[in-house]
Amino acid sequence: IPVIRRPLVQTTVFKVISDFGSLAEADLGCNSLVGLSADHCSNGTAGKTGALFIGAVRGGAHLAGATDEQLLALTKFADLLGLAFQITDDILDVEGDAEAMGKPVGSDAKNQKSTYVSLYSLEGAKALAAKTLDEALQCLEIFGDKADALREITKLMCNRKN
Repeated sequence: IPVIRRPLVQTTVFKVISDFGSLAEADLGCNSLVGLSADHCSNGTAGKTGALFIGAVRGGAHLAGATDEQLLALTKFADLLGLAFQITDDILDVEGDAEAMGKPVGSDAKNQKSTYVSLYSLEGAKALAAKTLDEALQCLEIFGDKADALREITKLMCNRKN
């Protein structure tokens, strides 16, 4: 890591660790369907996933010498990717293939866990996942075709079957 960029990467890593810890505490409340809002859960489980993606994306962006505008676009992209990834995970818990996923399906409902499916319905969660994926991909427009590989990876992650 070039010496000049090392503090930026370190700051990013420390922020992710801090955010992840705070969000993990918030996520503890998402284990019950009673009285939870979509905002609460998006700040919990999806927020943790987004924090991990943000750390990875911002760390790479700092190393590549990204501008402030690029960092902002990539941060928003990673946050939306985390949300779309979590919504997809909730959908797979309802209609996924247990063998392909390597874990049982239906455990969220069985454990009365608040999920995007329980809050929005299966079709509502699918629509929200598609909208969130589209918004994430729009964040990459400033990179033109240089972000094509990232777009493809993003689509694979959000359209996965396991």
